[in-house]
Amino acid sequence: MRTLFLAGAMTLAGLSSLPAAQAQDTEVAETLDFSGMSWRIAAREARSEQIDGRDAVYLEAGRIWLDEAAFSDGVIEFDLRMPAPQQGFAGLSFRAQDDRLYEDFYLRAHLSDKPDASQYQPVINGLGGWQIYADENAAQAVGLRHGEWMRVRAIVQGDSAEFYLDDDTPFLHVPDLKADLGAGGLGLRAGGQIGFHFANFSYRPLREGEVLLGSPAETSEPPESIIGSWSVSAPFDQAEVTAQVNLPDDFMAGQDWSELGVETNGIANLARLHGRSAGADTVLARLTLTADEATQRLLRLGYSDQVRVYLNGELLFAGDSRWRARDYRFLGTVGLFDAVGLQLRQGENTLVLAVTEGFGGWAVMAELEDRSGLTIRQPHH
Repeated sequence: MRTLFLAGAMTLAGLSSLPAAQAQDTEVAETLDFSGMSWRIAAREARSEQIDGRDAVYLEAGRIWLDEAAFSDGVIEFDLRMPAPQQGFAGLSFRAQDDRLYEDFYLRAHLSDKPDASQYQPVINGLGGWQIYADENAAQAVGLRHGEWMRVRAIVQGDSAEFYLDDDTPFLHVPDLKADLGAGGLGLRAGGQIGFHFANFSYRPLREGEVLLGSPAETSEPPESIIGSWSVSAPFDQAEVTAQVNLPDDFMAGQDWSELGVETNGIANLARLHGRSAGADTVLARLTLTADEATQRLLRLGYSDQVRVYLNGELLFAGDSRWRARDYRFLGTVGLFDAVGLQLRQGENTLVLAVTEGFGGWAVMAELEDRSGLTIRQPHH
């Protein structure tokens, strides 16, 4: 029987070893099982064991990584066993540059047949973005079975990927992989309240004539009046803005600013600029609005996870859209669900949104539908 063993504190390896990168280049070795690969553990628990007569890896609260896979375009397959319909997340990561930058896909064990039973997200600067990428090109319903094996297959080609479960028809087609990566490592992931078993893992390049079979889901385009880019500060501690009502006059002085455009869905993924850490969980996103005359306008906005909206230093709105912040079913996905009135003075006005992240996506979006007599620009850094 071929088994896995723990070699040292951080390596999961087979009794025989073949460099993972060679698996992509050597036709005779294009399909490998666990015992032919060397895995790095970044999980609370990862062990080899037999279940249902199969050699498997049990994974709990983390990931195992095949760092040298050099995977770009190709097919990834494995068997997955979910023990129960409890809150849990199992899937794979691909094209990983490191532990903080990769494409990610997972199944939600507790949401079989629900619209979000599956999820694609990019992980950028260590932050996943499922609250940002929540349409039908990132999440789809699929039926899951518990206490028995399911076969998972991913096909990746160029900027797209699709995912299969016990079928030759994809249940999720992702037309735009958001992390925009080339070749990289592979990983398997487990999270939530339960652990999962994985078996018969393999990956290979695309064969001649092998193509994606699915097509993008029809989704609504963001409105033309969406704010297309923001000037974004470096992260700081949320307490610096929650400790007082209005922004101090000199608060923005000395900040480091970067310009950030929005995603194709109109949402700015703030993780593209910065990761989050203790004491550095909040950024400022600002605009200059120049009005031909004093006027009132409606700003519609979305955010993740918390926001404070200031106009010319005065607080107008504070919102909390964290997962389960409002009730146990509340997801905190990002959309134009809130609005605030802007009392604009003639000339320049500074609009600032202080956006705080917990988990699930660091994001801001806004729309000014009526732009007559207004000029919107990024302040000079």
